Amino acid sequence: MKLLFAVERLGAEGGMERFLEIVLPALVARGIGVHVLARKIDAVPAGVDAQTIAWASEHDPPNAGAAAAAARASAQFAPDAVIAQNVMDVAVVESLRRPARLMYHLCDHRPFCPNGDRVLPRSGKNCKLPLGNSCALHALLDGCVYGPRPGTLTLIGRRRRLRNAVAAADSILVGSGFMREMALLNGIPAERVASIRYPLDETDFADVAPPESRRVTFIGRFVPQKGLMALVRALGTIPAPLRPVLRAVGDGPDREEAVRTAEQLGVVLEAPGVVDTPTLRRAIDESALVAFPSLWAEPFGRVGIEAFSRGRPVVAFDVGGVSSWLIPDGNGLLVPRGDERAAPPARRAGASRRGALPARTLHRPLSRDRARARLMSSIVHSWPSQASRTHSTPPTCFAGSPARCPSSVTCTTRPVSCSTVTFRSAMSRYRSTKAPWPNRAR
Repeated sequence: MKLLFAVERLGAEGGMERFLEIVLPALVARGIGVHVLARKIDAVPAGVDAQTIAWASEHDPPNAGAAAAAARASAQFAPDAVIAQNVMDVAVVESLRRPARLMYHLCDHRPFCPNGDRVLPRSGKNCKLPLGNSCALHALLDGCVYGPRPGTLTLIGRRRRLRNAVAAADSILVGSGFMREMALLNGIPAERVASIRYPLDETDFADVAPPESRRVTFIGRFVPQKGLMALVRALGTIPAPLRPVLRAVGDGPDREEAVRTAEQLGVVLEAPGVVDTPTLRRAIDESALVAFPSLWAEPFGRVGIEAFSRGRPVVAFDVGGVSSWLIPDGNGLLVPRGDERAAPPARRAGASRRGALPARTLHRPLSRDRARARLMSSIVHSWPSQASRTHSTPPTCFAGSPARCPSSVTCTTRPVSCSTVTFRSAMSRYRSTKAPWPNRAR
């Protein structure tokens, strides 16, 4: 069997790049022929043949020359199937439809969203509308795409053509129930949508005891959508004696602002930049938990399952596909997205096991940004008292059996030790540390 992959980037450190780093060598090890076409190549996995074809980016017109090159490469390799991942050049997608079976891996929102992230620029809300006339309307009302300019209609037209090319594929692959909903919303036939489980490498798994230090780790790009600033402000509201250290792994345009805000609020911020996979694992191992405060509609959120594979719980906003792997009271805490009105449900859900959340989060009118920070702060405050109330039990599969696992976390890599580590079993270990988090005064 031979598989042809057409991908945006190969070898970089990122969610989908990490997916390829695991999947491609595994396919080669099983005797499957693999050839990769990539818009950009940073490194090539062992045993994989790859070539660069500089097709158009998401903002440029289709590249006919690149489409012809892709078609020639496909004809020469003669694959049994083609998997296109993050290919935004519609001419290239169309050129790969025949003669082999074409599967389009829907990794993010760009094929169905001219903005690329489903965030309305002026309101900051997550868009829940399909690609089409609504995009033109929100260009006027919310500044979507390029705003009320001719280029906006041009890009919407290109994106519609890409949507049609994706819909014509033999299969559309998605990694979460949320992305399946987005595909159906945008006219993809339900019978062509197939769910896949994102894999973890065997070396990702380790049963690492929690550290003595109080450290919260953030992993992601330093951009507004990822919510790093909300997390910094949240930690700034915690009394200094209880305030954990924040390690933010990654980089981006919000870096300077995050460092400056952390200094102003007295938050110790460690920002090592972009790191390789082994260093990322060490960062997770050295943390008490992982924060995932994304504000945009995350297609999946690979950081979560990577944290679980190291025995660390996650606290995250309930956006996009996060709920496909984060199970409240199972492997972390799921918090409604940045609105003070979400605090009472969070309180009701947790009062029976960890006491009431701080009253100020429930009664004082807050701005949207402050609500995000206070809500996150409430969750951070609640961890110590929950840790002191839980019983010490070893990590187990949340569902009791991988076959019944309700999340999208893969169980194929390690069928017995599912990467879905229970939150209570992870938190119970804090009791044995020499420097446990003090209980919050009630």
